[in-house]
Amino acid sequence: MSFSVKHIVKEVTEKDLRKIRVTGFNEDFERFLKVLPEMIAGSIADNLYRYYDLHVVQGLGRINGQVYVAKKVRCKQLRCTDRFRVVFQINGEDLNIIEVYDKNDKECEDKQRILSYCQPPI
Repeated sequence: MSFSVKHIVKEVTEKDLRKIRVTGFNEDFERFLKVLPEMIAGSIADNLYRYYDLHVVQGLGRINGQVYVAKKVRCKQLRCTDRFRVVFQINGEDLNIIEVYDKNDKECEDKQRILSYCQPPI
């Protein structure tokens, strides 16, 4: 199975990344996007899967695919791995990036936003 990042929600590129005012985070985010499809497909070792600390987002009800949050997105500038979060959906072979946020500014993912992009199956 070959995964690819099919869609990045417009709010992620405009609104979310603008809120994160850390020099170089955009490069770290791009690196994460390059690794994500290979990591999900299993062509990268399981320890990398654990390295990003991926968890299923609970309490969404019936939606297309599965929604995950990566809780350890590395930031070289800050030399930390647990400050930023990326929420994404796996729907078939497509990966949709839904939200990027700083855990210091926001406690958890926005479930209403997730539901608005992950329409329930018909």
